[in-house]
Amino acid sequence: AVILGLTICGANCLLSADYKSASKIIARTGKAVPGKGDVMVTTRSGGEGSCTVQFKSVMVVPGRIQYN
Repeated sequence: AVILGLTICGANCLLSADYKSASKIIARTGKAVPGKGDVMVTTRSGGEGSCTVQFKSVMVVPGRIQYN
C-alpha cells in the first residue's frame, strides 16, 4: 500500500512513515504535544481511516549518562 497521509496528534508524520503491513506502520512524531490524540491514515488502496486506539505522547527529558 502507498501511504498518502499520516497524522498523529494533529502532526503530519508522512515523511517518516514506513508501511510494514496492513496493521503496522512505523513513524516518528518529532516534537508532538504531550497528551493523547488520534492517528489518521490515508492510503491509495483503502482511502482514509483511523486507528481504534489513541496515541499517547510523553515528553522525554534525557538525563546525564554515567559511565562506569
